[in-house]
Amino acid sequence: MPERAMYVQTEYNKGTIILAGPFGNSAGGAIIIDSETEEAVIKFAENDPTVKNEIFSYTIHQWDYIMSKFENENPGFDQSYVDYKHKIQKELEII
Repeated sequence: MPERAMYVQTEYNKGTIILAGPFGNSAGGAIIIDSETEEAVIKFAENDPTVKNEIFSYTIHQWDYIMSKFENENPGFDQSYVDYKHKIQKELEII
């Protein structure tokens, strides 16, 4: 998979990839991409050598972050928020 490593490294060097790596149990992995369009993410995924050679597949999820050290975003959640969230989850029978 050296070809894939170079492909991902090249995009990281361009600033496209924010984070990449395998999951702790090596059952898959994730790449977080900074992109203006979903089409650019699809193009990246479909040009990945391991996807092209059907070694890996991909799924795209949009990430709507609430807090980020990179973007200096901190919503300031406190215990009242946690209590409210648990109340709603109980009403919805999620917990």
